[in-house]
Amino acid sequence: MTKPTLVERAPLLSLTFLLVGLLLTMVGTYILSAEGLASSRGWSYWLISIGLVLLFIGVLWILKLYLTITKFQSLLQEKSKATFLKNLDRIEYMAWKLPSVYAKDLVTKKEEFNIK
Repeated sequence: MTKPTLVERAPLLSLTFLLVGLLLTMVGTYILSAEGLASSRGWSYWLISIGLVLLFIGVLWILKLYLTITKFQSLLQEKSKATFLKNLDRIEYMAWKLPSVYAKDLVTKKEEFNIK
């Protein structure tokens, strides 16, 4: 079964949210401060508001993804089979929440320890 698009494309989508939010905030700020664009100032408040929301979502999404990946990688570096088996449920849950590349890493690690 394939993973949802929001999981599979999470790095790209979170970066897109971040960059679009940053761009909208910058454009809104520019319009607000520009002398010749005084008639468009009403739009600048909308652009800044939407941009800040998208920027906030993008930052949180990237941070959550980064923390999950680093925790997953640290759990996969385990040398002891007993400790790995103890944390296997947590590792499998993290692999489920991450793109399928990380699930392949988990399969490789399970083969290394001869776990089905």
